[in-house]
Amino acid sequence: MDRKEFDGRLAKNPIALATLLYKQNTTMTAVIQGMRKRLDPQLSESAILGNLSVPASAENSEMLQVGVLLSLVATYDRRLERTTFLELATAATALYGMLGRLSIAEAVLHLVEKDAFTKDKIEDAAKELTSYAEAERHKMLKVMELVKQCPTSEDKIH
Repeated sequence: MDRKEFDGRLAKNPIALATLLYKQNTTMTAVIQGMRKRLDPQLSESAILGNLSVPASAENSEMLQVGVLLSLVATYDRRLERTTFLELATAATALYGMLGRLSIAEAVLHLVEKDAFTKDKIEDAAKELTSYAEAERHKMLKVMELVKQCPTSEDKIH
């Protein structure tokens, strides 16, 4: 309804207008709540379980690592209790790290087979990995500085 119609209804019968607006507000609230539920970022647990069900190997490492990260997001979204979340997070970070090491070991084996493995290449790779690790460490430090500014679980980081 436009402003002119609103003013007319308000002048004629304010109680009827208030009742109509209340009903419309209730309907809109229900619609918005329904939209929020549909927009809830739920992940497909079946897909995550599929990713995690393949055996650990260098060739499956990417699929497994995706499953690991998505399982962390899914458990965070469901707001699991801290103990359960920490159990999963511990297993997830250990698996993710081991898969990375497994992929590196496989790559080294291939380099050895091709006689392309030298001390200089290893040193260069170590420097590059250290650089990447430092960048990620700095990102984590920035986030934890924000967390430190919110001392209770009621405080939120935006």
